[in-house]
Amino acid sequence: MKFGMLFIGVALGILMGNILAATTLLEEPVAYLSMIFLFGGLSLVTYYVFIEKKNQN
Repeated sequence: MKFGMLFIGVALGILMGNILAATTLLEEPVAYLSMIFLFGGLSLVTYYVFIEKKNQN
């Protein structure tokens, strides 16, 4: 499940990077890398919170 969430986060990051590169003045590498790391990290944090809640029950 962790890797599935990570890959979904990376895919969302690529999508958002494309949107940012097309609509703002950010250069493409900056837009793509920042969004990939942001959404990838958010998906891992979400996984951690989900697992912690599951372990408490």
